[in-house]
Order: sequence, then structure tokens, then C-alpha cells
Amino acid sequence: MKPWQLLPLQRLREHRVQAAERTLAQARREVALAREAVSRVEREIDVLESNYRHLQQQPLETRSARNLQSREQRLEAARRVLDAAGQRLVKAREQVTAAQAQEAVARGELNTARRKMESLQVRHRAWQRQQDVAEALDEEAELEDRVLAERAREPQT
Repeated sequence: MKPWQLLPLQRLREHRVQAAERTLAQARREVALAREAVSRVEREIDVLESNYRHLQQQPLETRSARNLQSREQRLEAARRVLDAAGQRLVKAREQVTAAQAQEAVARGELNTARRKMESLQVRHRAWQRQQDVAEALDEEAELEDRVLAERAREPQT
């Protein structure tokens, strides 16, 4: 392979590695954001559960039907809010899983791009060694030609 073919390929490989690194960095940020969302929802659930327990532990002031019904409505509303938070937690965990899968794909793409770049670098070094050997052989042949020419010019004794 000629050097003019290798240089654009090297630039392309370097560009692909850099693009894969940027993609991986973005995927890692998305994983971090998804994990933050999970911990935010978990903290919210902790607060909601605490409020729900507090509502359950409140003493009944009177045994009137209206008070009992109002208390049950508040408990039911708190349960619905808690259930909704639980669903948000499930969705947030699914987003973490999806983000981690994207990160794994991005990591695989980066590794592939790096391997291709390293393979090209190995080919370039091999080509460079071939060029060095060919140059050394040319220099040796030139030296040999000069030595033979000098011997031919010398008077025979």
C-alpha cells in the first residue's frame, strides 16, 4: 500500500475513534443522568412512604362517618401517589438499563474503532520497514556499483 493511501485512512480511523469516544462519553452521561433520576424517585418514595405511615398513625379524633371517610380518602390519595411514584421508579430503572445497553454498544464501537486504527498503524509500520529495507538495499547496491566501478578503473598490475 502506498503512503498516500495510508495517510487518509489513518486520519479517517483517528476521526472514527474520536467520534466513538464522544459517543461513549455521551452514553456515560446518560447513564449518570438516569441513575440520578432513579435516586431522585427513590428519595421521593421514601418521603411519600413516611407521609403515608404518618397518615396511618394519626389517631381518630371522632368516630363520625365523615371523619372516617375523609381519612380513608386521604390514605387512598396517598396510596395512589405512592403507586404513581413506584411506576416512575420502574420506568427510571428501565431507562438506566437502556442507557447502560447504549453505553455497552458505544464501548464496543470504540473498541472496534481502536482495533482498526491499531491494525492500520501496524500496516503502516510494516510498510515503513519495507521502505527502509528497500532503501538500504538500494544504498547497498549503489555502493557495490561504485566499488566495482573503482576497481574497473584501477590499472591492472
